[in-house]
Amino acid sequence: MKKTMSLLLATAALCSCGGNSYTLRGTIAPGRTDSVFLFAIDNREDPHIAAAAVDQQGTFVIKGRIEKPEIVILNDRYSEPISTIFLEPGEIRLTTGPVGQIAVTGTPSNEAYTPVGDSLQMMQGQFLTALESGDMSRVDSLDRAAHEMIRRAMERNLDNQAGIFFFSNLFAEMEPDEARAILDRIPARYDDHFLIDRIRHSIEAMENTRIGAPYMEIELRDTADEKLALSGLVGPGKWVLIDFWATWCGPCRGEIPHLKQAVEEFGPKGFTIYGVSLDNDEAGWKNFVAEQQMNWPNVIAIENGQSAPIVEAYGIRSIPSNFLISPEGKIVASGLRGDDLRTKLAELIR
Repeated sequence: MKKTMSLLLATAALCSCGGNSYTLRGTIAPGRTDSVFLFAIDNREDPHIAAAAVDQQGTFVIKGRIEKPEIVILNDRYSEPISTIFLEPGEIRLTTGPVGQIAVTGTPSNEAYTPVGDSLQMMQGQFLTALESGDMSRVDSLDRAAHEMIRRAMERNLDNQAGIFFFSNLFAEMEPDEARAILDRIPARYDDHFLIDRIRHSIEAMENTRIGAPYMEIELRDTADEKLALSGLVGPGKWVLIDFWATWCGPCRGEIPHLKQAVEEFGPKGFTIYGVSLDNDEAGWKNFVAEQQMNWPNVIAIENGQSAPIVEAYGIRSIPSNFLISPEGKIVASGLRGDDLRTKLAELIR
C-alpha cells in the first residue's frame, strides 16, 4: 500500500469517528452514551482532561482552560472513540450528520482539517476499490492526489495544529534539510507540542543516519551479559551491519537466512553483523539466538525495562532496519533487505 494512502486510511478517523479558555459543544446520536470524556493523546501519566454529561437529545458542553493547544480524543463512557479534536482556545463545535458522520469545526485547526479530512475519507473508498481490482494506475493516481492535497494543506496551515499534524505525516518522506526548513517556519508557541518534539527528534535521527554520516556508538549487553561496544568491531578492513530486529518480528525472522548467507560469504573478507534486539523477553531472545545459530555479535536494547536511547537516536520506527558501516566508520547503505545485502557487499568488498 502506498505511503500517502496509508496516511489517508489512518487520518480518516479524524473526521469520521478537530485567551486559554475553550468551549466544546457537541451533538451525538441520542442514547449512545450518557457522558463523554476528553483524553490527551500524547504520552502523559494522567491523560484525562475533562468530562461532561450527555442529555437525552445527545447534546453536551465541555468548558475549560488549557495551558497549550493539543490533540485530544473524545470518548464515550464505554471508552469508544467518538472523534479526534484539535483542542485550542475558542468555541469548538462537534456535529453529527444524518448517517452518523461527525464534523468538528469552530477553531482554526479544526476548520483547517475538516475539509481535507472529508476529501481524504471520500478518496479512501476509491483507493480500496482500485486496490482490490488491481488497478495500480488508479492506485498511484489517488496516492499522488492525496499526497499533493496533504502537502498543500500543510503549507497553508503551519500556524496551527492541523498543519503540524499534516507535517508529522509527511516529513519522513523529505530530505532532512527540507524537513528542518519547514520545522523552522512553525511558530515558537508550538515548540513544546508533542508532535513537534517527535518531529524534531526524528529529523535529528535522519541527519545522524544519512549516507556518509559517521556511525553512532552503541554499547549494550550481549548474550553473555557483557557490555559489547560497536566501536570494537569497526576499523580498517572491517564492514559491519548494524541490524535492529526482534524475535517477535516476522519480517526480521525472514531476513535471518540472508544474514547467514552474507556472513558465510563475506565474513572471511571482514564482514560481520552487530545485531540489536528490541525484545522484552531477554531469556527468549538468548534462546532464539542460540537455536537459530546466529553466530555474530548480538546485544539487547533494553535498559531498566525501556528501549535504550540509542534506538531513538538511530530513528528506528519499524524493524527490520539496518545500516552498513564502512572501515572508515561511515554509513554507506541502509535498509538492505534480502539479496540486496549480498549485492551491496559484493560491490564494496573486493
